[in-house]
Amino acid sequence: NVNSLRKYAIQVMPHEYFHVVQDYYLNVGREFSWPSSDLYDKYSPPTFREGSANTISFALASNSKSAYFDLYRSFIGEKLNQRDVKIFSELKSEASVVKALTLMENRRNRDDVSEAAYAVGQLLYEWVIAKYGFEAYRKIVENQIKVDSFAENLERSLGISTQVLFKKAAPLILAA
Repeated sequence: NVNSLRKYAIQVMPHEYFHVVQDYYLNVGREFSWPSSDLYDKYSPPTFREGSANTISFALASNSKSAYFDLYRSFIGEKLNQRDVKIFSELKSEASVVKALTLMENRRNRDDVSEAAYAVGQLLYEWVIAKYGFEAYRKIVENQIKVDSFAENLERSLGISTQVLFKKAAPLILAA
């Protein structure tokens, strides 16, 4: 019933729908099926796939900036209590954030990558939008089909490497 839903359940439908948008720009015109999660992660790593879907869905589910932050506080509070997601407890310095983001580029790197990517990736793409604007974020989504890897996508869309992105966003992620 409504009383048993998590506070952030309101964002689940827009989150899943946003995957349709991501997949459209990932798949349109490609003549192959996705044979492995490794190939999929090469084009759409977990932090982008799940994290940026969270960024967009939390915004769509919130009527104000304060509602967004309240929703996110509830979400991150629950995530930080998930002891099986070791990545959260490892985020102790900017260098450890960069290391974790690098680890989260492929869900096969560790069992807790997929789950951590929602919260950490959301912060990463909040930072991208705050720093570069929504149009730059939109370019990342649209350029998925035009490149041979997500790293190339970031270079084309933002003019920076993956590692530079991680290093620049690390202070925000660590603070959160």
